[in-house]
Amino acid sequence: MSASSDPLNKGGLDPVQLEIDLQRFDAAPEDEGEHIAITPQLAHPISRVATKNDLVLFVARSSGGQRKLADTRLSKSLDLTRKDFEQAYGEIPGDVEYLTFVMSSNDRIRPSGEVALKIASLFGKLSAVGKLIVVVNGWDGLTTNEHSLSLLFKENARKCALFVLADALPQDPSSRKFFRVNVDELCLIIDGEINIENDPEHVTELSAEYNVVQDAQLEHSTALFVRSIRRIFLDKQRLSMYNRSLQQKTYHRNVNPAERDLGKYPCHGICGDENCERRYPTTKELNAHLHHRKKENLECTLLCGKIFATKYHRNRHEQENCKNRPQNDSVSLKRKRASRTETQIPTSFTSDGGFLDYNGVIADRDLILKLPTVITDNATLQSLNKSQDIIYRDELVCRWAGCTNRSHLYSRPMKLRDHYRINHQYEYQASTHGRPDPFVKEQHDAGLRYLALVAQGVQAGEKPWPIVK
Repeated sequence: MSASSDPLNKGGLDPVQLEIDLQRFDAAPEDEGEHIAITPQLAHPISRVATKNDLVLFVARSSGGQRKLADTRLSKSLDLTRKDFEQAYGEIPGDVEYLTFVMSSNDRIRPSGEVALKIASLFGKLSAVGKLIVVVNGWDGLTTNEHSLSLLFKENARKCALFVLADALPQDPSSRKFFRVNVDELCLIIDGEINIENDPEHVTELSAEYNVVQDAQLEHSTALFVRSIRRIFLDKQRLSMYNRSLQQKTYHRNVNPAERDLGKYPCHGICGDENCERRYPTTKELNAHLHHRKKENLECTLLCGKIFATKYHRNRHEQENCKNRPQNDSVSLKRKRASRTETQIPTSFTSDGGFLDYNGVIADRDLILKLPTVITDNATLQSLNKSQDIIYRDELVCRWAGCTNRSHLYSRPMKLRDHYRINHQYEYQASTHGRPDPFVKEQHDAGLRYLALVAQGVQAGEKPWPIVK
């Protein structure tokens, strides 16, 4: 059929080009919205999506392997993805950046981690009219954790466009397409404000009718993207469970049952059971056995209701801390060597113009409570062009508003970081081990001086924001 005889070819286009243009509308039944096929026959870009004000971020993820080798392999893959993207949507006139990382797609992305900080920094670089275009290799190329997607994009959903390069048909590389996702609608689905059917192949008549109405209101391939990451998330969870079950059932199939517990590390009653003669192949397994067996679950004899794992901890509690112990009992048990880390309070403090430094402030409970609290308000952080507040290196007290342990002095910054993570679900990047960069250390020291001056009611000037390494 010639181009002039085709009723759809009213513009007299070349037949090959016409066939490629029509691929946009020849979708599989489960594919929603726009998806661009990558074929060698494509003579002209179908549409241009990036402007000179936009930033384009190409993302590739690996589940494991050495970081350097993975980065090299993923960067080469992104070179091909960029070539395909420019073939489909035209040359990119603005800045282009790559993001490669190694982690499981089901794991949560840390707010202070590499991925979140990278994307937050790119949003901060955007002009008033620009947007961030994120191009991902595969459905799970960024993350399959919905909480992480909300963390990365929710605050800037209207300034972001998401494209996924994936196979439209399973095990058919020639069907690879770019699927466009409406990020604003994606966040609404994650928040539960828009409902979609997770598995469109097994739905009731009522839910199927509701699903059609909901999906018809979504742009591009948003519903397909959500279904895909949810399916992959569950598949990976099930795979891990099946692997553990398989190992438990088949790991010892060729081993003599009488030899299973043989090893060169015997217990010989160390666990407390005089008759225990179990043997383990590694010290790690032996220690796990000892740790488990030593848990005696001993109740306080003074009937305060507390349970202890060992006699030592129970006796120490009864003679020193129990609320039911006699008031005239002043017996003190000798501490086990290195049983716990004691916080050392500085005995002398340096001064800054007659004011106490940070160590001097945290030695005074009243001044600790006057330290500025951590900024958690999104509007305030956005006005400062920051994704989260800074916790300075070598801080030892919690500054979370409303924390019941504000006056507690932690022995190490790492313990304070664990406190923020466990009690306030607030994560930030840990300080690097070894000798810090002199410039970064100077900025963190300036931050501690800032906190000390604010606690003492002194005009401290502008708050330092050290570079996150």
